[in-house]
Amino acid sequence: MTIEEIKELIQIDKNCLDLVCESHASIYDEIGENLTKAVNKRDALKDEFDDLYARIDLSIRNEHGGEKGWTENRIENTIITRSDYVSKKEELRAANEEVNIWSQKKESFSQRGYMIRELCEIYKAGYFNTIPEGQTQEVTYDVGRERLRRAREQ
Repeated sequence: MTIEEIKELIQIDKNCLDLVCESHASIYDEIGENLTKAVNKRDALKDEFDDLYARIDLSIRNEHGGEKGWTENRIENTIITRSDYVSKKEELRAANEEVNIWSQKKESFSQRGYMIRELCEIYKAGYFNTIPEGQTQEVTYDVGRERLRRAREQ
């Protein structure tokens, strides 16, 4: 599943609570798997990033180690301005962003689970019953809230 597909699935259709309940766990599981893959990808990129830094550092020290003027600051500045280092850093930032997005989607689906549970409770209490003939929507709303209050007291 893509992030865009997940965004669409966060919405809860109160008219299809049975289908929403059936699919929630498998969607949540898939989000967890995608988060795990994103974390693994990010961690691998972090290792590559650290290795690249070390290789560049060693290369500079071997090439210019005895020369005057090559301070620790100059070596570090040379490393962090190299195009391959900058490129790997951008890859790592993108991977971090993906981890953060999947983490947020997992949290959203966790909250969705609580909302599904609440919607099922108010459904059982008759909150979504249709408006009886001769009543206004406001009266039906008040009756539904009263039923819900009584159901929660039990």
